[in-house]
Amino acid sequence: MSFKLIINNQSRKVGDMPTSYSPRKTCPDTCSLKKNGCYGERFPIRLHWDRYSNDQNDNWDEFVSSVRKFRQENPKRLWRYNIVGDIVGNNGKIDFPRLKKLVKANNGGDVIAYTHKYVREENLAHIRYAVKRGFNLNLSADNTGDALVLRKKTNLPVTAVLSVTKKQYEKMSDSEKQDYRSNLSVNKIVICPEQTGAVKDCQSCKLCSNPKRKSIVGFLKH
Repeated sequence: MSFKLIINNQSRKVGDMPTSYSPRKTCPDTCSLKKNGCYGERFPIRLHWDRYSNDQNDNWDEFVSSVRKFRQENPKRLWRYNIVGDIVGNNGKIDFPRLKKLVKANNGGDVIAYTHKYVREENLAHIRYAVKRGFNLNLSADNTGDALVLRKKTNLPVTAVLSVTKKQYEKMSDSEKQDYRSNLSVNKIVICPEQTGAVKDCQSCKLCSNPKRKSIVGFLKH
């Protein structure tokens, strides 16, 4: 399975930051979006993901070297680990020795990452290891209820899929939007600022890269 770091990214959503791809084998079966509407299966991302997932060349060390080189040249620049894919390791298991290499190569620089690999207790220990060293891994909950439980249980950065779609939100009146945001804020949940138009892109926001934030970031459904 092949891993890829793209320095010159052209994504409108994330902005001017490097991004990476990990193969499908890294995605756990516990992810509710696996084979069930994952945006990575949409064109054109699916074409790139197919290529890296079908490549039998295990280039992890090369990938880590590319991250190390990038970080040496850009000590603080933000990047996105995995536009698609999850933490290195097959299905629900994290390959901790490989994750440690990646965390070391990143050298404490800013990173945005998400994972569904939080079911196993040993995985939570591995995730904490990464977060404490600046490699911010957000636990991706399927709904706000699960997100609140995860936050209380782990005290790690958490995100959640909201029950409202982006189209539904956009059709709300200004007062309805305000009421919706206020209801979420009771549980310290904030809607992704890029989705609401409060910021241009992830590069301008950086909220998901902050391991010390008190809020849960909620994503409107696609």
